[in-house]
Amino acid sequence: MTVESDALPDALDPLGVLVMTLGPDGTVVRCNESVVDTLGLPMASILGRHHQGLFGALDVSRASVVDRSIFRADGQSRRIRWSLSPEFDDSGMPSGLSCLGIEVPVATSSVAVTEALMRRSNEGVFLIDGNGRIEKINRAAAQMFGVEEEAIVGELMTGLMPDRFRELHAGQLTSYPESHPDAPARGVVGLRSNGLEFPLTLHVEEVNTEDSRRFVGFARDESHRAAIDKSDNKNSKHLRALRDVLKASEATSPIELTRGALPRIAEQMAAQAAAVAFQVDGEQFIEFFGVPPETAPMVLDLLGSGEFNPPLLRALTRLHLMSCTPLVGSSGAIGHVLLFSRHECVLDPEQIDTLESLTRSLAVSLQNIVITQEIETVKASRDSAHEAILRAMVAALELRDHETEGHTQRVTRISLQLGEALGLRDTELRNLEHGALLHDVGKIGIPDAILHKPGPLSAAEWEVMRKHPQYAYDILSPLPLLSHALDVPFCHHERYDGTGYPRGLQGSEIPLSARIFAVVDVFDAMTTERPYRPALPAEYAMAHLQKQSGSHFDPVVVEAFTALVNKWPVIVDSLAAE
Repeated sequence: MTVESDALPDALDPLGVLVMTLGPDGTVVRCNESVVDTLGLPMASILGRHHQGLFGALDVSRASVVDRSIFRADGQSRRIRWSLSPEFDDSGMPSGLSCLGIEVPVATSSVAVTEALMRRSNEGVFLIDGNGRIEKINRAAAQMFGVEEEAIVGELMTGLMPDRFRELHAGQLTSYPESHPDAPARGVVGLRSNGLEFPLTLHVEEVNTEDSRRFVGFARDESHRAAIDKSDNKNSKHLRALRDVLKASEATSPIELTRGALPRIAEQMAAQAAAVAFQVDGEQFIEFFGVPPETAPMVLDLLGSGEFNPPLLRALTRLHLMSCTPLVGSSGAIGHVLLFSRHECVLDPEQIDTLESLTRSLAVSLQNIVITQEIETVKASRDSAHEAILRAMVAALELRDHETEGHTQRVTRISLQLGEALGLRDTELRNLEHGALLHDVGKIGIPDAILHKPGPLSAAEWEVMRKHPQYAYDILSPLPLLSHALDVPFCHHERYDGTGYPRGLQGSEIPLSARIFAVVDVFDAMTTERPYRPALPAEYAMAHLQKQSGSHFDPVVVEAFTALVNKWPVIVDSLAAE
């Protein structure tokens, strides 16, 4: 979606136009600073998140305008009007969603907001009066229909349709939104000024005005989609069959795959029964359906022998062998697919081509499953060794540093809860967890006399102690299995204002995982008994975090941690009690 450079009036848009792109899985791929300001979250906490948890449901299959309420990180509510434009790749498959939003203040009329969106949307937008006449259109709509923006004002909306459709749509404007509440976008036919007809999707909704009834219409040119659909229809049977086989390829084992794919292949080829026999990595697999149960064991033996004798198969299955097609993968033939029919028949060239495509897809999918299983086995073995090494290192650290026994497990658990609250996912959470477990690994290089000193450290001793983040870097960075966990051990003593160590990083230069861990680590240190002082009250520790917010700690992280503690008071109890 393109956004023009002219800005919205301040009265209409105090936060700026929200520009965002969603990927095909619904996660935020990119967004502008207005999205960050509106949500009150850092950019890193928004990118990669699913839109549902940030803005509510935005899943649409057609160009649409929707209003959604959102809640900022500070708990305040906002109302956003989104102009949504689905994107498609060259094959016509959904590739994402372009989103253009504007906050809708209570005092702002819907007409004003609509006019603001008209200037920024690459969809055709119309403002229509209660009689169905056009009051205003945007540049995209004028270009779509090949008309001048001023020349079309005052004309009926139905004048942009071929004659044969105008009577059908005349007078339906007032009832259109009510008759399509759940799926307000529908396909119609448009008419360009040069007389050419084209398919378009039209969405109509009523806008709030005090003086008269008005509607806004959003039109999307579907010519490109129609060309793709026409191409699809040419070989629709072939393509549907391929999609069915690929859908079956979501299986996780060769037998599961063939059980799902074989009936689909037979259905597409109008076969009454089917069988497959193949070998993968020296292991033989045989699957069939539609064969009389009383002769199935003999058919199984015959397929296992590799002898596909048509007369014998006819006698056992009471069906004619339609085809015996090789399963050819990337490394050559791995087996055969057999199809059976009640009547003798010969496949035509188009059917042969379809069947070869289906069996080729099946063979590749079978090999992919085997490769995936091998990768998963290696990965599981590697991850197991990885975890064993990591846990052994943590145990060794706690054996050496008795005064903080249990500290590592506590701060790791709470850091993960805080990380989830701030939007970390999957790999990010794993890296945070492992980094928290190893946060003090650099203390291996600190002499016992300093590490176990019962009283405060001298200035010279602090100089030695401050080297442990660098020691952590020296220990972990050469290790491929542990280098992903480096951010927390290396950076958790950096300060938000740039006065920390070892590198003096500032603000977002500090990895988010380290900023998260620093808050939890200090809170735990203050609320846990140490040889040189008793445990401090949790309220005192929280006041310290608030006071140091913006200097020592990231304000967003402190705010999220405060909300976490207020929401789950048991966290404070568990930190103080363990």
